[in-house]
Amino acid sequence: MSEPSAHRDLIARPVAEVTGHPILSVRTDVLLGDVLATMVRTRLRHLAVVDSAFTCVGVVGGMGRRPSALAYVTVGRIHDSRPSVAGADATIGDVAEAMYVDGVDAVAVISLTVAPIGMITGGDLVAVMAN
Repeated sequence: MSEPSAHRDLIARPVAEVTGHPILSVRTDVLLGDVLATMVRTRLRHLAVVDSAFTCVGVVGGMGRRPSALAYVTVGRIHDSRPSVAGADATIGDVAEAMYVDGVDAVAVISLTVAPIGMITGGDLVAVMAN
């Protein structure tokens, strides 16, 4: 059975068309409490995690199970060591596949220098499909 053309058009659409800008990032040495405060203040559920060279090393979207950890655990200890990322030239289909394979609900979009330039979430993909 062949794919409907609307479906092919959707998955071939550049991710840059739906990526949130500007992206907020936090360094690996930031305490979880500060990350949570940033998320509350900005109403963002996901932030890119960067190292000292501003290379994207992951995405943070949760704070763990122990509230006391907010005061002493850094984001570098909880982010996934294998970041789910997509290049700026990726398609929506590429990002959807990365989310499925990696079991995540957000993917950082990165530049050629591996700096985070956007974030795409499962909610963003649903919005694209609904429009």
